[in-house]
Amino acid sequence: MTIGIIILAAGASRRFGGQAKQLLPVEGKTLIRRIAETALAAQLSGPIAVVLGANQELIAAELADLPVQLLDNPDWAEGMSTSLKTGLTAFNRTHPTLDAVVVLLCDQPLITPELIRQLTVAFVETGKLMIACRYNGGVGVPALFARPIFADLLALDGDKGARYLLQKRKTDVAEVDFEPAAIDLDSWDDVANWTKL
Repeated sequence: MTIGIIILAAGASRRFGGQAKQLLPVEGKTLIRRIAETALAAQLSGPIAVVLGANQELIAAELADLPVQLLDNPDWAEGMSTSLKTGLTAFNRTHPTLDAVVVLLCDQPLITPELIRQLTVAFVETGKLMIACRYNGGVGVPALFARPIFADLLALDGDKGARYLLQKRKTDVAEVDFEPAAIDLDSWDDVANWTKL
């Protein structure tokens, strides 16, 4: 079984006053490097792609020494769905037999390699087409999507991301409890609150 990873990191981080959120240092590493190293440490059998958009050159330089594929999403400003499409389209071209993908965001600093592996184990054990993390009373990413769901992901538009599909097709979703995924650094207030914990 071959499972790839797509890291979504194309956003402009408007709530950070123009500073690239992906390059925020957290415990000695930038958010983007932290999630890329976490993805690599999970040691899945498939490729790892990082989808870039805003601040692409700066972020790419941060990952230059890592064995990850860097993808350019020229349409990043049109919403998260365009980054999902960029990653899936690339994988469909380069790895047409991929069984599933795990979708990660760069702003969830507590994601672990063990969690990524848990998603893949749940996929094998349950046979469900989507495996999502449960936190804050709902489900969301990190999440795994099996190949039969790729067409649905490619049909998303605007700012509809993976969570939209998880909610729309609840009967196809198995859940993995992971409350730390609720830590999501979307603003300076989030960073300040998290560092106080």
